[in-house]
Formats: sequence, structure tokens, C-alpha cells
Amino acid sequence: MEIIRGNEIIKYIDELGYFRIEIFKDFPYLYQGNMEYENKYLSRYSNSSESILIVLKDQEKLVGVCTGIPLKDEDKEFIQPFQTDNIDEIFYIGEVMVREGYRGQGIGTKLLSTMLNLVDQSKFKTVCFYTVDREDNHPLQPPNYKSPESLWNRLGFFKDPVKIVYYPWQDINSTNETEKPMNVWIKQL
Repeated sequence: MEIIRGNEIIKYIDELGYFRIEIFKDFPYLYQGNMEYENKYLSRYSNSSESILIVLKDQEKLVGVCTGIPLKDEDKEFIQPFQTDNIDEIFYIGEVMVREGYRGQGIGTKLLSTMLNLVDQSKFKTVCFYTVDREDNHPLQPPNYKSPESLWNRLGFFKDPVKIVYYPWQDINSTNETEKPMNVWIKQL
């Protein structure tokens, strides 16, 4: 496992972008990504001195990644649910991704626990992340899909029943971006 911070993340931007496109094309995100967007989105991680990237590889191939950044350095859509809070004390976990074939082996737990330990040693008092809210009977939900919500609950996160984010992206099988509702998960440190 490798922990990369701040502007050192720039050397992983392309690899991370391709990994995000691969992982997020699956349910529930169904994301039709492109590297132009990925480079723009991920540049905020290399531009933030407090960002964190945790990488787990099997030989040279990425098998798991966790990203995090102070919420104040994120898009306004992600900041919006916390407008009345002190955003300088909130850390945003952007992704916890594990390659298919490596899931169910505790890698996601290890990545997220490592990130939480790193954040807990800093000035942040709250950690948050967002998940897309797809309907229960979505036609592209695989029959064997297992939500990671039990992991998040086990690690002390709760889904805020009031806060919600709307963020646009292009779904696979679509030609236009549409806004998706995203649940806000919170953990107090």
C-alpha cells in the first residue's frame, strides 16, 4: 500500500482516471467517462496540499484506490450540503474503489480504515462521502449486486436523511449528462 499526498498525486492522475472510468462504468454509477473530464476533475487532488491518495497494487496493476481531499477544495456541488457548517473541518472521501475480482477480500475496508486513520490524525472533525442514489429495481442492477452500506455503517458512517447532492455525469447508454441524486454519508471524528 502506498500513500501519496498533495502535488505528488500528479504522477498518478492518468492511471487513476482510467481506473475511475473502469470502476464507475459498473452499477450503481453507470458512468460514461472520458480522460478529458478525468484530468480536469482529478487535478484538484494534485493542487491541494492536503489531499491523500492511497494506492494498492498487485504487481503493477491497480487493485484498490481511496482518494480524499478537504471539502473546501471540492466542487461547489459537493460543498453545498455543508454551507452552514465549518467546511475547513470537513474532509471529503472522493472514492473507495476495488477492482472486480479483488472485491470481498477486505481491500475496501483496509483502504477506508487507512484513510480514516490518516484523517483522524489531522485537524478535521468530520469525514463525508457521497453515493449515487439509484432506484431499487434499476434495470442495470446486476442480480448479484451487494451494496457496501454495511461496511460504511460498520466504520461509523451514517447516511444523513436531510442532506443530498445533485451531480451531473453521462450514463453509459446515454448521449447527455443528467443530474443524479447522491446520498451524503457522515462520520464524526
